[in-house]
Amino acid sequence: MSELGLAPLAARVLAARGVSDPVEAQKFLTPSLERDWSDPLLIPDMEEAVQRIMRAISDGESIAVFGDFDVDGMSAASVLGLGASFGIKKLCCGPEAGVSSSSARLSHVPHSGQRPIHLAVV
Repeated sequence: MSELGLAPLAARVLAARGVSDPVEAQKFLTPSLERDWSDPLLIPDMEEAVQRIMRAISDGESIAVFGDFDVDGMSAASVLGLGASFGIKKLCCGPEAGVSSSSARLSHVPHSGQRPIHLAVV
């Protein structure tokens, strides 16, 4: 990987991740949304999930957003948390310390009882 001008440590880290070809290493080090991301609607059941969220928005349902402490959980909760600007009536929350999204329960969602939760997004 010397042709990329990488430090030896960086080259070893890439190799440990299975990236040993200089062309693949260049792609890895210069990510592109257009090149690297596929259509999110190709994820199994994504279309149904989107339709359910859209129905909740149009029907004025309350949405609980449960994002855990990892990058995708916090990012998803943040994006859905912006939903107020789209008319989403929501309760946004995160987990209790030590509770992973895989063990999320509605009992972990804090609420004061003034509005029922119609949809939980985990």
